[in-house]
Amino acid sequence: MALTSSTLASLTSFLCLCSFCVNAVIHKEILKIGQPMGTSDSVVSDNRKFEMCFFTKVRNNSTKYYVGIRYKRVPNDKKKIVWVANRDYAFETPSAVLTIQDGNLVIIDGQLRYSVNKVSNNISMYAMLLDSGNLILLKTSNKQILWQSFDYPTDTLLPGMKLGHDEGNTWVNLIINNGSNAFWIDDHYNDTIGNFISRSGGDKHDYNNTYFYVGHYFSLPVGNDSRLVLEVSGELNQEYWSDEQQHWVSIQSSKCANNSCGAFSICNPKARDPCDCLHGFRPSDADSWNNGNKSAGCVRNKDLSPCSNGAESNDKFKQLYNVKSPTLDSLRKINTTEECESTCSRNCSCVAFAYYLNRDCQLWLGSVLNLKNVSTDVDNSDDSNPIFYLRLAVSEFDTSGEDLLHFEISMSMKVEDSELTESDRSAKVKKEVKLPLFTVLRRCGDSAVTVWRQCCGGVTTMLWRRDQGFHCRKARPM
Repeated sequence: MALTSSTLASLTSFLCLCSFCVNAVIHKEILKIGQPMGTSDSVVSDNRKFEMCFFTKVRNNSTKYYVGIRYKRVPNDKKKIVWVANRDYAFETPSAVLTIQDGNLVIIDGQLRYSVNKVSNNISMYAMLLDSGNLILLKTSNKQILWQSFDYPTDTLLPGMKLGHDEGNTWVNLIINNGSNAFWIDDHYNDTIGNFISRSGGDKHDYNNTYFYVGHYFSLPVGNDSRLVLEVSGELNQEYWSDEQQHWVSIQSSKCANNSCGAFSICNPKARDPCDCLHGFRPSDADSWNNGNKSAGCVRNKDLSPCSNGAESNDKFKQLYNVKSPTLDSLRKINTTEECESTCSRNCSCVAFAYYLNRDCQLWLGSVLNLKNVSTDVDNSDDSNPIFYLRLAVSEFDTSGEDLLHFEISMSMKVEDSELTESDRSAKVKKEVKLPLFTVLRRCGDSAVTVWRQCCGGVTTMLWRRDQGFHCRKARPM
């Protein structure tokens, strides 16, 4: 059946709405008094990093219209809104417009009128969208900022946006509430895994530099390209857009905070199901664990051997790489890993230890809490995290297939020297190039084992078991 002009017009209108925000009219970065921005228009920041436009959401089988700011350069199917003007007051027809009227930024649809801000009447002003994602209202005469969206965040914190107020010098905590119950608290006094804490470094690509506290507010550093978003689930995630990978990359998440996985577990904030029991442990409450409540943690599969304080036990220690833990008070200076292990072995309460390159020996007494799997962290490095050693019964080390065979390989290859002359090449003069010695850790007797190999900027990467991740280890000199 041929499309009539009215049908075609309706279809075109529908497609425009479904494509989220189609730019029929693009306002550079300024919206002036009396200048309307309709549902098919947009205001774009100077360097086209952000745009403000109408977008739609279907709620209760009805299409709702909102004004929001989103990333401009991200593909349409992966764009994310960073600020919403009328989140609690949606419009229901595509005839709505955003404009400046009576000294205020307003959304109008017929007789319906919603004021985004309340500044003052009879002031000549204009709105401007900055490349930071900040929408500001400026007084025309002296460019004084009368209002800015950064002072009214919704679910996203952008670099330069402040959450809180700037008074005094007292530190504050970040709290996520579910109704009247606080279910996640950021404790910056302790480096609890999953917490967003202050770190040094100003490189825009150093995503360790998450956010910092100043007085009674905190914010992402200016120049950091990431964003902090509070998800509907209550999780706080930090992420950035990767042009190379063409998707959003998670940096860290609050889902591993405050012992959410319980004792003797490890949390991977980037996994859909983040909690796993450590090797040699099982869920303490299997039913609750399977239903998503991991707080009861894990218990041993096999009991440790009888112990007497001061005497070496018969237990053994399992090495776990790519494990990060909060810093405890039980640090002590010990010269070698072996001495640190012996100290733990002679203490019946010691269930694990970690040894640092600066000769710090850290002991866990009674239980292990708040471990994080950092095998896929953007800041993971060989020197930043110690090797973690978990105390297990000897019977957990099954020589029929559970032990790890350790062997070393040295390789060389013949390559043609790029500096050789043509006559040298014709004579087939070759140069031998030594490849770095690298170590392979492979689990024997397991046909389903997955072995990883990865280079980490000049150091060779070692291989480890599926449940323990992989670890970058420096090659020994030839």
